[in-house]
Amino acid sequence: MANFLRDAILFVHLFWKAIEFSTAHIYISALPFAPKDSLVYQTFSPLFKGLVSFETFGVDPQGDSKITVAAVSPNGRIVVAVSSNGSVRMWKDGGKDATVLDHVGQVRAVTFSADSNMIATGSSDNSVRIWDVADGQLVMPAQKGHQGPVQAVAFSPDATHLASGSADKTVQVWKVKKVSNTWLKRLQHKMAQILALLWSSGAANSPVSSAAYSPDGNYIASGYVSGTVQIVQAATGINQYSIPYQDHNAIKSLLFSPDGKLIWMASGQKVFCVDPVKRASCFSATGHTAQVNMIARSPNGQFIASCANDATIRVWSADTGNARRLPLLDHSGPVVSVAVSTNSGSLCSVGSDGTIREWDLTRVLSSTARILLTRLGEKGYEQDSGWLVDSSPSKQRLLWVPTEYHDDIKASIDSRIITANWKHLGVTSKDANLYYGEEWAECWIGGR
Repeated sequence: MANFLRDAILFVHLFWKAIEFSTAHIYISALPFAPKDSLVYQTFSPLFKGLVSFETFGVDPQGDSKITVAAVSPNGRIVVAVSSNGSVRMWKDGGKDATVLDHVGQVRAVTFSADSNMIATGSSDNSVRIWDVADGQLVMPAQKGHQGPVQAVAFSPDATHLASGSADKTVQVWKVKKVSNTWLKRLQHKMAQILALLWSSGAANSPVSSAAYSPDGNYIASGYVSGTVQIVQAATGINQYSIPYQDHNAIKSLLFSPDGKLIWMASGQKVFCVDPVKRASCFSATGHTAQVNMIARSPNGQFIASCANDATIRVWSADTGNARRLPLLDHSGPVVSVAVSTNSGSLCSVGSDGTIREWDLTRVLSSTARILLTRLGEKGYEQDSGWLVDSSPSKQRLLWVPTEYHDDIKASIDSRIITANWKHLGVTSKDANLYYGEEWAECWIGGR
């Protein structure tokens, strides 16, 4: 009892400004900010729903560096990000600490294997490297078959092969020789590197900008800076189909549909769907106002997500190209990567602003997902007093924020921040509804 009383006195001391304004803010403002190991928090937090939650851990911004390239694992649990200062770091399960991948040269492309166990990187030193997610070490020695920077990498569905595309205008396929024994791994690093190369092909007279395997692993699609797409046999490199220009911009990202019959691609500010056999365009999705950097599809193929330099993420119907919802706006700079988890339960995005966000797809595809942001508006924060307020003329006080978080605050109920620059404060809710203002009484579930 004495320990609980000491915790309670500290609780009042820390949050008296919010409590003094309204008793309701004991639950709305004070309880969410209380230390998670305090007896007050542990005793009362299970009795409430719809309270805000806060994520403040994250990526060391490393000066003025920005995230330039990133990838999210298919299971949604691992993120690899490349910074403009050359560092390559990996985070697991939203943790603070990153594993540094000891890379040479600026990484221009990164991808995960379908089982999320391996990472492939392509570099400005003309090399391809494959890393073990478990320990962040090389699976096999760096492969240097290209004569120019590697700008695209893609694993086969069974992760036994890797396709790489380069500024030297060639696509190459490598056999993945994963060695787990430390002694054998050291021995293999001394072997001739070119033994892993299966074939090399220059199917188009243009630098390669993207690559993808078909779901059955029989074909490889490669996108080019010229705006063309080539589809070759994965085993031999023999050209199968050529897709003409959809847009005279680089093909930044491309994907096969789950049945392998269609290809979705990002070029310029648009997302295209093409039938490679008929050489016909199925749709052109428009809405982004800057370069689209990456596209991802749901495992069932029902929708496509795209991210762009306009700081937005958009979700499209895979059949028609129609927008499934309004754009997601929580990033404050270009969004460089987007992925959909294998169970289609979440969408993950990586921004050059240093934030990595996880989106609940059930709420993303709901028309009521942005209630709090709509109420707050751009000027919904009173810097001096620390209150988040309604953007209406009444400026109703909704949430009090402790002083240490006043420098930079972001509010959203669409996503949660997995990692971010340390100064960022993400305001989210883990429940289907977020209760605030006059709705505070609805958060009580104790005794029901």
